Order: sequence, then C-alpha cells, then structure tokens
Amino acid sequence: MIIILNNVKLALHLLTLGALKMKRELLVKLKTVFGRDLIYPICNDSKLICELLNVKTLNDYQIRKLTALDYRLAFNQEDYDFNCQN
Repeated sequence: MIIILNNVKLALHLLTLGALKMKRELLVKLKTVFGRDLIYPICNDSKLICELLNVKTLNDYQIRKLTALDYRLAFNQEDYDFNCQN
C-alpha cells in the first residue's frame, strides 16, 4: 500500500502517531525436533521470508530482526489445543 502525502507536516504527524506504521503478523508453528525448538512458517508471508533467507525455519537472530521491522509472530493455536474425549 502506497500513500502519497503532499503535506509534509501531516506526514510527520501521522508518522509520530503510528498511523503510517503497519504491523504485520506472521503465522508460524513451533515444533520440537530432536530436542530443538524449531519455528516453521505457515502463512504465505512467513514462507516468502524463509524463501528469501534461503532457510526452512527461523532462528532467534532472524526473529529479532523481524520484530525490529514490526513483524509479530502468531503461533498456530490449533497445534496446542488438546481434545481429551473419553
């Protein structure tokens, strides 16, 4: 989404209010493989980021950099819901 603002004061005001800052959410899945916690991409955006980084999972360093770019990780809730039916 591209917003063109002719008024510089208005643009600066919106930027300080956070109106132009877009939060992005990445849907990921946490899996434990051989005792290691690995974060796998689920949504198209997270898959694209992993493809750009040429990796299959995201590590701590990459997650810190993504959060610095205002990305937020959302873990797949259905993986953690247990259906105990007797």
